[in-house]
Amino acid sequence: MESVLCNESDFGINMNNVTNSSIDFTPLVNEPFVLACRRDHPLAKKQLVEWQELVGCKMIGVRSSSGNRLLIEQQLADKPWKLDWFYEVHHLSTSLGLVEAGLGISALPGLAMPHAPYSSIIGIPLVEPVIRRTLGIIRRKDAVLSPAAERFFALLINLWTDDKDNLWTNIVERQRHALQEIG
Repeated sequence: MESVLCNESDFGINMNNVTNSSIDFTPLVNEPFVLACRRDHPLAKKQLVEWQELVGCKMIGVRSSSGNRLLIEQQLADKPWKLDWFYEVHHLSTSLGLVEAGLGISALPGLAMPHAPYSSIIGIPLVEPVIRRTLGIIRRKDAVLSPAAERFFALLINLWTDDKDNLWTNIVERQRHALQEIG
């Protein structure tokens, strides 16, 4: 966001937690969170996992000040149970490395999951509640885009708008296919 504010970038991709009044946010996708766990984890055989089933598990989470973590904690704040954030990392990719090493499980946005069928990690939709984050394009309200940037901006909106309704289905189907390959 800083590079957009400083006029170093025409626009960027961010969560909808932007509070700066000089930034315009255009939503692209409303993506669900999934459980990331190793294929040999007891929860890996489930089609859906309820958040409460994660209680007592060693959770790997991004730092407590991150937008993803704040969103999860806000959505689960009224629950009588709490998640055990055993490890805290700065990047989603680091949490995946710890999951792959067998050190715990993680809740992360579906788009952060590896797509390779040979991966030892599987993503399972988290429900009760379904928590989603909205990703979108940020740009300065007073920005005038170059013709090339304007075309790219329009292309992004068209691509994401056409596919966003299928995101949840794509995540579930990709994981079912991966389970069938190993099962």
